[in-house]
Amino acid sequence: MAISEHVRWAISACCQVAALFMAVSPAAPAAVAFCSSSMSTKGTVHVCTNTSCRKAGSRWTVDTFRAFAPPGDIKVLETGCQGRCGLGPNILTRPSEEVYNGVAQPATVAAIIEIDFGVPVADTLVGAFGHVSKGDVLFKRGLFAEALACYNQCIDTAGAFEGSTNALSVAKVKQSSAMRLLAKEGGRGSSRAAGTGSTAAAASVTLEEAEASAREAVELWPAHTAAWLNLADVLVDTGRVQEALETLAELKAQFPDAKFDASEKAAIIRNTQR
Repeated sequence: MAISEHVRWAISACCQVAALFMAVSPAAPAAVAFCSSSMSTKGTVHVCTNTSCRKAGSRWTVDTFRAFAPPGDIKVLETGCQGRCGLGPNILTRPSEEVYNGVAQPATVAAIIEIDFGVPVADTLVGAFGHVSKGDVLFKRGLFAEALACYNQCIDTAGAFEGSTNALSVAKVKQSSAMRLLAKEGGRGSSRAAGTGSTAAAASVTLEEAEASAREAVELWPAHTAAWLNLADVLVDTGRVQEALETLAELKAQFPDAKFDASEKAAIIRNTQR
């Protein structure tokens, strides 16, 4: 191995450790600042969205890369299996040809963007998305009010989304999804929904609020597939199934390359048969 390759490996390893530290310690957002690189400023990120990686959260990884990367600097592509199943989400960056496994945390995504493309991500944005990561854990546990409180905290982070409408769209989708499920369950989607403060406030949301947030997400980032799918889900829950199907048709008409699972569309179609 050439000396330059040793140096690159050391930088990469150092930054990944820093990213992991940031993921568990929001108080240290500047940990990757020393990892700045003068490598390529343009390139592509290839994210596996095959079954195993998708279950590990690679769709969220795709959205985070697209949210953090400046438009035009880095193209984020979804791919089939890249191997190393079970270690995902797995990604490949080009032209550096670096392979990364387990890319799930916002801080890790930010570190890779800076290491491989020389594009720093604002610490405030990375820190704000730390609330999203926490919210996702709560969401998976069915604690929708607590999750929504985290998503709200992300969105309310002062200065985090200046010049980053894509990132705000991602957060709005998360917010709307939690609102939708809370509204459907009448605020019962939380073990502490009857508590006080932000959690109690989150538990009182309506489907109308979920729809407003969903539409804002689409407006902020029209090419954001997840935003359209979330809007379709909200429309189904308000009984407007045909409008939901028309929303998906509009997505494909405006963005023919948009990808979403057949199961996601099938779930909406099934509602038309009820």
